[in-house]
Amino acid sequence: MKNKKNIIKAIIAILLIGFLFGYLVDFGKFIETLTSLNITYLFIGIFFLICSVFISAFRWKYLLSIRNAKMNYFAAVKEYLIGMFFNNFLPSSVGGDVSRMIGATKATGNKEVAVSSVIVERMIGLVALLILGVFGIIYLDVLQDTLFLYLALGLLAFVIGMFLILINKTTNLKVTIFLEKILKRKLTFLSDFRDYSNLSYKLFYVLLISFVFRIVEGLFVYFIVLSIGIELSYLYAIVFFASIGIIKMIPIAPNGLGLSAISWVYLLEFMSISAEMSASLDFLIITTSLLVSSSGGILWMLNGKKEKK
Repeated sequence: MKNKKNIIKAIIAILLIGFLFGYLVDFGKFIETLTSLNITYLFIGIFFLICSVFISAFRWKYLLSIRNAKMNYFAAVKEYLIGMFFNNFLPSSVGGDVSRMIGATKATGNKEVAVSSVIVERMIGLVALLILGVFGIIYLDVLQDTLFLYLALGLLAFVIGMFLILINKTTNLKVTIFLEKILKRKLTFLSDFRDYSNLSYKLFYVLLISFVFRIVEGLFVYFIVLSIGIELSYLYAIVFFASIGIIKMIPIAPNGLGLSAISWVYLLEFMSISAEMSASLDFLIITTSLLVSSSGGILWMLNGKKEKK
C-alpha cells in the first residue's frame, strides 16, 4: 500500500515538473538564468543555510537538555545533517526524524526523551512556520485568497491544540490509553510528553529560537533571490518561503517536488517576476540544500564504519 502511494506521488511529481516546463517555463531561458548567477550572493546564501542548521541543532539540544538528556552539541549537528540527508531520498521528512531519534537514543540512552524531543521540536517549528505564513497572507496579501488563509489558520489551531493535548497530563493519559487500545501496543513515548507540562516558559524559548531559525533561513532565501537578480525585499522573501513551506505540506508529491516550483511561479507572478526566474529560485533552493545535506551522508557512512569496528 505504501509503495503504491509512493509510486503515485512520484508520478504526480513528474507530471507537475512536466507541466512546469511544458506550459509555464521556457527551458532555454531557465538555463540562461542559471548560467548568469551572482556567485558571491549564492555562497552567502549557502553560508546562512549552514547557520540555520547550527541553530536547529542548538534548538534540539536545548529541548533534550531541559529533559536532563545530555547530548554533545556537535553530535546534535551531526545527527541533524544526517537527518537532512535522509529527507532528500525518503518520501517525507519522517525518515530524517526517525534517523535523529535513533541518533539521540544512542547518545542519551533515553529512547522516550529522544523521540518526544524530535516531535516537540517539529511541532514548535511548524507553529513558527504557520505564524509567519499567516502573517504573510494577512499583512502582505501574498496569496489574495481567503480560503488559503482559513486553511492556514485551521492548521495552526490544530497543531497548537494537539501540542497542548500532548503536554497536558490529564488529556495525554486519555489519548495514550485510547491509542494503545486501537493500535494494541504500548506507546510509552507518548507518556513522556507529560513531563513538558511544567516547562512552558522553556518551550516558549524554543519557539523564539524557531523564529530566529526562520529569520536566518529567510536570509538564505533572500541571498539566493539576489543571486538570480530578482528584485524582492527580505520580508517578502521570508514570507513567500514560509507560505510555500505550508503549500508543500499537501502530500501529493515527494517532498513537494514540482509543487514548490509551480508555487514559486504563481506567487512571484504577483510581483511581476518571470516564471524562469521563479523556477530557477526553487531549483537553487533545492540544490543548495542537497549540497549542504550531502555532508550528512558522508557523516552517516563514517559513523557506520566506526560502528562496524
